[in-house]
Amino acid sequence: MFGQPATAKEKLEFTYGAPSFTPDSQKLVFDRYPQSGEPRIHVLDLKTNALTYYEPPAGQMWFSGKFSPSGKQMVFVMVPLFSKDLPATGSNRDYANSQIAIMDADGKNVRMLTQGPGYKKAPNFSWSGKKVIFVKAELRKPGSKTLDTHNDVHEIHVETGATRQLTNFEFFQMGRPSYLPGDKEFVVNADTPMTRGPMTVEESKDWWESMRQMQAKNHSSEVRRFHANPQVQTLQPLFIDPFYYARNVAVDALGNLYFEAQPSKQDRTRVYRSAPDGGLESWAVTPHLQPRSHEISPDGRLWVQISRPALDDDLNGIFALDLTDGTWREIPANGPAQRINP
Repeated sequence: MFGQPATAKEKLEFTYGAPSFTPDSQKLVFDRYPQSGEPRIHVLDLKTNALTYYEPPAGQMWFSGKFSPSGKQMVFVMVPLFSKDLPATGSNRDYANSQIAIMDADGKNVRMLTQGPGYKKAPNFSWSGKKVIFVKAELRKPGSKTLDTHNDVHEIHVETGATRQLTNFEFFQMGRPSYLPGDKEFVVNADTPMTRGPMTVEESKDWWESMRQMQAKNHSSEVRRFHANPQVQTLQPLFIDPFYYARNVAVDALGNLYFEAQPSKQDRTRVYRSAPDGGLESWAVTPHLQPRSHEISPDGRLWVQISRPALDDDLNGIFALDLTDGTWREIPANGPAQRINP
């Protein structure tokens, strides 16, 4: 089914991130990171395997692309570079002044939806196409294990530019938020809330102990559902019993929720589909995946995971579970690509 597993020690040609689909579920969008060179947003035709990419202008890095429901536009994250004459390496990326940007599907008419400082990431269109939901976070100190912290969800109206903050919990880490059909609620993968201000050492110990107890009570579920009305919020996560470690939530066009969880602490992770009527189905996750990001196709057929190796027998690449027959396959994402935008 798959080729030889990449090892954690070997030099990989590409790694990948931020998968999404075109609204017709026929093309896969993802970031491709070469070992040498700069990352690009790529689009793969799942029928023909034709691979294309967007070329950012000098001085910018683009990633995390997401098509509008009409397929006519794409939102993405734009990170300016401190020097346009240097590669888009970590030290040259000005994350503190990143913006959520939008462009036509052919790469023309690029404009910034957001303004001002702050790290902004993980954009996603509402199902109406009128709004974009995204995450804003604080950057951590250089050398930290993660890039950012204190994550909350924000929303911007595409035409008017009006913005509002939808959560105020300062989550330690957060994934890409997704509206449910109707645009009145959204789901997101989010872990520890950090809503307290500066604390003493003793207060910090008490805080983290209370968070540990909360995670144990909730079986470490990170799947959360919020009203788009910021006045109506709750921290209670979804999919607690009989699941453990529920995470990586996504939504299809019918409002089905997809997530990963373990049926018990001892069992292997499975992919679940939770229907609005309460129906529940699940599929086994193939061995040797180290999931980094995920997505469900709008038609609810393909569950996609990006794996990056941490152990010697882990897989590297993009892998898709076909929910119609339960089979996994590798997505051919490492081939040559043609440029989209002029």
